[in-house]
Amino acid sequence: MDHGPEKNFANLLVSELEQLSLLLDILTRETEALLSTDISEIEALTAEKNRLLDSQRHATHAREQLMQKMTGSKGREGMEKLASDSINPKPLLTAINDLNDLATRCQEINRHNGKLILKQQRYATSALNILRQENTTPTYSNHGDKVSGTSTRSFGKV
Repeated sequence: MDHGPEKNFANLLVSELEQLSLLLDILTRETEALLSTDISEIEALTAEKNRLLDSQRHATHAREQLMQKMTGSKGREGMEKLASDSINPKPLLTAINDLNDLATRCQEINRHNGKLILKQQRYATSALNILRQENTTPTYSNHGDKVSGTSTRSFGKV
């Protein structure tokens, strides 16, 4: 095997690993910002996350093109074939596993952050509906009777 493509493949893997490590850091900081509801930090991190995702997409595309050219396959199978055909497969296979693990971790944290956003959005919508007196959830008086959402609320003792 020509060592040029192997070296290119290794460099592409290292580049993707570096980008995913940065993305993992951003996603972790995004979780913290979401929990603290720091809007300016959330906006800054979202912009950085989108920039990193775009860069990651380009790196993945470059790796897949190389794999397609060398093995006829783009997926993990192609990466493992390319690595196993190399002169020193162990570091490449380790990098492939690390890349897969890191991508999975980033995906999980991003999903978790999405759930946090949805939860906060539902909370804000519910609070806004209460303030607008558009709450359709039944509440109960101190006598146990249902009170409609549009009834006047009393926050004192009746």
